[in-house]
Amino acid sequence: MKKLFSSILCLVLVLALSSCSGLLERFESIGGSLLDTSKTENGVAQGEYTPGTVTDSDWKSAWIGLQYTLTDGFSMMSQEELKELMDLATGIYKDPETGKEMIDYAMVNAIYEMQAMDNMGNNIIVMAEKVNFLVNSEEKYCDALKQQLGQQTNISGTFEEPVSYTIGEIEFLRMDATQSYSGVTVYQTYLIKKYDDRMVVIIISVNDVSKIDTVLSSFAPYSE
Repeated sequence: MKKLFSSILCLVLVLALSSCSGLLERFESIGGSLLDTSKTENGVAQGEYTPGTVTDSDWKSAWIGLQYTLTDGFSMMSQEELKELMDLATGIYKDPETGKEMIDYAMVNAIYEMQAMDNMGNNIIVMAEKVNFLVNSEEKYCDALKQQLGQQTNISGTFEEPVSYTIGEIEFLRMDATQSYSGVTVYQTYLIKKYDDRMVVIIISVNDVSKIDTVLSSFAPYSE
């Protein structure tokens, strides 16, 4: 049963990520264009996107203004493992001085900043995805995400109405979902916030709904 829960949690996460990262391509295909990089109203995210930093015990993002301390029983995915999740083919170049492979973040649609997981497969991931004028708000992103996930034929799900929710003194749009696969139920929380030309998406996937609050309590305002 433990192995089954872990496998299904991972499957649901992969489907969620593919739905999120597929939104840009889907809307560009019908004539969308990227938003310009204007400053946000709340003044937290300013200027060009900068990825956060990850250690064995925490993740910090000055650009978002948020940090996460590892939840008890969870372990961090390494930077190398995160890069394997991303399609970086168009974003990799060689530094002319060092010859090392570098990532041009402006060319990558979906950046997976952090993922942590426990031995049951319960997990949390933070991603930053480029958006266009057709998905230029948290509400529209939620609608598009529900539509994408609703097209999955092997998983049935229900979604709660999105509500405002604050973590680390930053207001996100929160959408809770329940996904079912092969008789197993997975509980998910999506936290969505627009910064400049990107949508920051935090996805929590667990097999016990009470664990969501435990993971959320691990966030705090950014500090150096």
